Amino acid sequence: MRGFIFGNERLPITIWTIVHVLFGIACWWIGLNFLWTTGISCAFEILEQTSYLTSFFDWLVTALQAILHFQLWGDYRGDSIANSYCDVFGAMVGWLLANWLWG
Repeated sequence: MRGFIFGNERLPITIWTIVHVLFGIACWWIGLNFLWTTGISCAFEILEQTSYLTSFFDWLVTALQAILHFQLWGDYRGDSIANSYCDVFGAMVGWLLANWLWG
């Protein structure tokens, strides 16, 4: 299989940080306040480190790769602490950016 190998999210900022920024923008757009957006993002980052969510992501990626015949990334084992902080910060920046641009 050919495709993108992003590793196990050891870098502080990855392609997924952009997704977290977009999540922050989406939260602003649907009317969630800054604290709820930050809380949901923090809760996700904590849950993402559990074996339940990493197993779910492994299953999902395996299923997608079988359908697409395209390797998305390697075996997922969770994020580094620096990456988790940057992802939460990205969601916060996304919410603040949306509020500044359209609020």
